[in-house]
Amino acid sequence: MAYAISVATDLWGDVPYSQAGQGLTFPQPRFDKQEDIYWGNASLGITSLFDLVKSGIADLAKPSAILPGTEDFVYKGDLTKWARAGNTLLLKFAMQISNANPTLAKQVISDVLTGNNYINANTLDFEVPFGTNTGNQNALYAYNNVNRPSDQMLSTRFLTLMNNLGDPRLPKFYTSPGAGGTFTSYDNGATIPAPAAATRSKYNTYITGASGEAPIRLVTNYQRAFILAEAALVLGTPGDAQALYTEGITQSMLKTGISQTDVTAYLLAHPTVAILTGSTEAKRQQIITQKYISFVGNGIEAYNDYRRTGYPVLALAQNAQGDDPNSIPKRFAYTANEIQRNPNVPKPQPLTNVKVWWAK
Repeated sequence: MAYAISVATDLWGDVPYSQAGQGLTFPQPRFDKQEDIYWGNASLGITSLFDLVKSGIADLAKPSAILPGTEDFVYKGDLTKWARAGNTLLLKFAMQISNANPTLAKQVISDVLTGNNYINANTLDFEVPFGTNTGNQNALYAYNNVNRPSDQMLSTRFLTLMNNLGDPRLPKFYTSPGAGGTFTSYDNGATIPAPAAATRSKYNTYITGASGEAPIRLVTNYQRAFILAEAALVLGTPGDAQALYTEGITQSMLKTGISQTDVTAYLLAHPTVAILTGSTEAKRQQIITQKYISFVGNGIEAYNDYRRTGYPVLALAQNAQGDDPNSIPKRFAYTANEIQRNPNVPKPQPLTNVKVWWAK
């Protein structure tokens, strides 16, 4: 629940939370302020996302005659792994609000590190598995290969970034069906005809599986390492930023199937990537850029980090439209159904160029 609500509030800002999901009790639930959702507001009966996660972790430790088993698709009933996922979610939430309340962010992260019970191996990642049958396939596969096969392809800008870095994850993330096995991309917002479908670079099996069986990765070991690297750098939490940054890159590459030998060779051959250099902000940019690359397949987290830090530096899409064509949207617009059916939608609705509470 905490993860789902965090996704909603991160994308839209103020959303129904404390009164949501209660059926006829609140058919038109109140929109809670984003800061109340993250921090809590006792006078309004709003439990903070931090306390929601902590109460879930506490529930896991209570005696019970009935325990989940194979019907738990994520961890197969292993409650110790769920506790690790919960604590790692606290790290993510803390970093999310670090602009608005660095003191709280530092305290939460330090407490989690003291407890030493978080995702610290790729086998512990909080990821949702899928299958190959229609209706049970990875959502990115279903969208990109079944429902809308002509809708998405590799961005030219991302291809340029990966080529500039010589990053070995590129063929793990995307197919290379172009002439001679080359990558074929399309620039964001371009209006020229797209390449033929057969030659387009699209998500590869690491992201979608060959037939839709790849998991969706929600909270991961490499994400945890990058969070702690940034926290050590800018908040002064325990840990060495360089070592954690290296760990983040390494674990992401290992996750895609690159061997440890090849990871080590890449880092040795690319010191400008491997070594944090320059000012604190320059180092933060390196960390977030690598985190952004690792998040291929989870655009929401990359979008959150971009709005929170301004990194990586992104150019406007060509032919941009909307509330403010001169800026990358800072939030999602409320949906027409919500506006029509819930009179509690904020009025006026914030434009997409209005930042959310925790953003830079």
